[in-house]
Amino acid sequence: MRNSDLENPVPVIRIMLAEDDDELRFILERVLFQKGYRVETITDGITFAKRLARIAALPKEEWGVDAVVSDLYMPGCSALEAIEKAKGDLSQLALIMMTSIADPEIVARARKLGVKHVLSKPFDLNELARLIKKSVEEKR
Repeated sequence: MRNSDLENPVPVIRIMLAEDDDELRFILERVLFQKGYRVETITDGITFAKRLARIAALPKEEWGVDAVVSDLYMPGCSALEAIEKAKGDLSQLALIMMTSIADPEIVARARKLGVKHVLSKPFDLNELARLIKKSVEEKR
């Protein structure tokens, strides 16, 4: 290890993963963890909306998360409804949505709300990891 590595450590990327499908959530969490990401999981839209609202009310330094990877449609509240309800500035948060229904109108709405990428299921897990890293680096 070089001294410069100690002086300028690469920060761990912290991800909030919101997915109601247990199997997919487990796979995504495991793959992202293996790629070196710290992953917080959420299983439903209502919990996701509450967590986003708490984040939006805090200064960026206190968010505890760098990126959100969320299923677009979850029980209780869709990801887009959660973003709209957050009522704060989430522009510095890397937002990535996943969906099996890639409706162009929904994708356009997502982009208006600050979602950087909308991935159609199924997608390549390595591509997801690359998009997370790239999106977070653009926000830092």
